[in-house]
Amino acid sequence: MKERLLKILARAGLGSRRDCETLIAAGRVTVDGTPAAGPGARVDPGLEKVEVDGRAIVLQQPLYYLLNKPRGYACTGRVRRGERSAASLVRAEKGERLFSAGRLDEDATGALILTNDGEFSNLVTHPRHALPKTYRVKVSGRTESGLLARLRASLSRLEQNGAAACIQVVKRARLDSLLNVTLCQGRSLELRRALLRLGLPVLEITRIRIGSLALGSMKPGTYRRLAAAEVEALREEVRAAAAAPDARPRPARS
Repeated sequence: MKERLLKILARAGLGSRRDCETLIAAGRVTVDGTPAAGPGARVDPGLEKVEVDGRAIVLQQPLYYLLNKPRGYACTGRVRRGERSAASLVRAEKGERLFSAGRLDEDATGALILTNDGEFSNLVTHPRHALPKTYRVKVSGRTESGLLARLRASLSRLEQNGAAACIQVVKRARLDSLLNVTLCQGRSLELRRALLRLGLPVLEITRIRIGSLALGSMKPGTYRRLAAAEVEALREEVRAAAAAPDARPRPARS
């Protein structure tokens, strides 16, 4: 049965959708010895030989893990000298190559999905799919109501499809505050910058939830394999969000 070439490469664990598109554009992918026409080309992997850099691809069993990423680990697939890869913390079955479905900046910690399924990665990370992500943020300074309104307005400008950022005050002390911030498109680094612009330097930032997938009591550096029901639940949430583009992210429960 013919499938889109991009989907086949993703099933072979060759990276995210963007990674696979780059391989095709560079002419590194061939079908029966001929350079692939483009990512939308349809191929039957049972009848046609798909190769990358002259080596036949091997379709893999899809794997999905949840990692509590510690501080100091990079999520990029191309780790520079001196950097440590978040993917290196997970020992996948049979040694399959994993990559991050989404990003957390190096100083951020928390929930990170690692997989070898490029199609799934695109599904849960693409901005138009609007999968909400909740960050627990400790900031220096008190977050009064007026300041929170300005923060909400600033973060909402990062969102698409009319979504609005959700902010909850978990704890407010004299010198610092603890917030839960739920975003669809905004990332941890953008959140950090938005807070700094308002005079609220970030002391700690942890992603505690991706859609319905909660970090729970997992300790930094630990991981677990996702159950099939958890993976399907994320798929269903994305489908629901696509069907209701005006839906707003809801604050996560602690």
